[in-house]
Amino acid sequence: MRKVLRAGSFAFCIFLAITVFPQSSEWKEYVYAEDGFAIAWPSQPVIQKRIMKAKAGDVEAHLYHVPLESYQLLFMYAPLHPNDQRTPEQALEDAKKGPTLTGAKLISEKSISLGRYPGIEIETEDARYHQRGRFYAVERKMYALTVSTPKEKPFPGELQRWYSSFRIIEQK
Repeated sequence: MRKVLRAGSFAFCIFLAITVFPQSSEWKEYVYAEDGFAIAWPSQPVIQKRIMKAKAGDVEAHLYHVPLESYQLLFMYAPLHPNDQRTPEQALEDAKKGPTLTGAKLISEKSISLGRYPGIEIETEDARYHQRGRFYAVERKMYALTVSTPKEKPFPGELQRWYSSFRIIEQK
């Protein structure tokens, strides 16, 4: 009988640890010094490099992606081309147009910042998905943090944690 009670107590403690603290041990900060930032993810992101056709010239963008059960996290880093003469505010205004070019409707926007760096947060929606993105202009680099959920689902509770974990690494 004591073995059954002890096993039951142990199983209950494991259950509590899993349900009360489901995400805390999974999230880990990853540092990407070559791209000038660090951010926490719930699992190791998949990284892809893509050439983006910009007006000023081609640039290599780095996409970091974590697909989860009910939402997706996507982070993008892209340097501005040396011939790109836009101000940070102009680059942010153009970044805001990106999601709407794919047919998404702009729901809301607000100015934000990351320390001394300007940013913008937007929400968009299309026929299937609801997205929230934060874009930052950091010197001659652009960063975008985007979450996408099915239209009928709320944004994940971890979203603010993910946004807050993003930090710039000063390169030497």
